[in-house]
Amino acid sequence: RMYVTVTIDAMSLDIFAIAKEEPLARMKAVKMLVAMDFLPDQQRMKIKNTLHNLSCQDTRQVSADRQFTYLFSQNLEESAVQDVFVVAYEKDTEEKSTDITITIGSPRITLIPDLLADLLDFVSSDKSSTVETKKTVGETKEAEELEIFGGVETIE
Repeated sequence: RMYVTVTIDAMSLDIFAIAKEEPLARMKAVKMLVAMDFLPDQQRMKIKNTLHNLSCQDTRQVSADRQFTYLFSQNLEESAVQDVFVVAYEKDTEEKSTDITITIGSPRITLIPDLLADLLDFVSSDKSSTVETKKTVGETKEAEELEIFGGVETIE
């Protein structure tokens, strides 16, 4: 028998525009759990993934005075379901059965068009144009020496 459990209390991803002074969004995943039970003597396998909360917040200066700053969140006080996302998988080879259970909590999705446009622009922007912008602005000497070769950024 083998039991594997991986727990991550919190993981955050901050997305910035060209300069660190221009934040776009912050994504945060809270209380992630991956549990795997391999039971060869019973010919069973169980896997369970849970995510307690997931949020995506607009961190731009322009959104500071807005009422809605979260693209995705879950109001944990109003929700009867504790986790925003649960996937459970169980396979029993002896009984030839497979069970998959997917549970979604009560997420709130708010469309913020200008943030979505900025994030899409960030994801789809050509890195060479970003480098040219840094060269034009002249933020740092490193930015002037930055070159793109084969899609890999190198500083000489």
